[in-house]
Amino acid sequence: MLAEILLLTTGMRFNFKWMVAIGLVLGIASIWWERSSRNGEGDDELLDADALRARARATNPVAPAAGSPVLVSAPTWQPIISQAINSGGTPADQAKNLLAQFPNLPPGGQFEAAQHISNLLPDESYGNWAAYLTNNSTSLEVRKVIYADLQHRPNSIRLPLLLQVARSSSSQAGDAVQLLRNALGDDYGTDWNTWSAKISDWLKANPEPASTGNSGTPVGN
Repeated sequence: MLAEILLLTTGMRFNFKWMVAIGLVLGIASIWWERSSRNGEGDDELLDADALRARARATNPVAPAAGSPVLVSAPTWQPIISQAINSGGTPADQAKNLLAQFPNLPPGGQFEAAQHISNLLPDESYGNWAAYLTNNSTSLEVRKVIYADLQHRPNSIRLPLLLQVARSSSSQAGDAVQLLRNALGDDYGTDWNTWSAKISDWLKANPEPASTGNSGTPVGN
């Protein structure tokens, strides 16, 4: 009876060891499989990240590093102005050439051309240029150039044009009224007809010598 009990106990210990061994093997296999799956997913994520970075570089090119030379093309209107200035014609002809091209120039070209025109245009040809002074389609920068040039023209040109500016909605209207007050020594408010008559009387009483050449402003650099 004792022998049978010992044999049974030995068999149970043997079976228990195998069960533990098999359990360990299955556990290790499960852990290995889980880690392998995670590594595969990580590779996919890395591939996806690389693809996204490549796409971003293609869509948004990397900006040049600071200090790298940047090529800037010359304005397309620059040759028009250069050709007029270097044509070999008289200053009046150069100004008239630019004045003819002026409406077709973009804002940047008009601003540069305005400085040359104001410098080169003679008094007797000033009428067409002065029309831009109260034209609302003319940029404010260009009107400022013309208005500054106007202050260097004879009073026979300056005072009537100051009256036009004063009557307009220009940002220089208030300044123009003040200049008229200073010139005539009086203030007629918004009675523009009286202003006009008084300007005519003042010019008759204060004649100017005939203008010779250009009275414009020098071109700023």
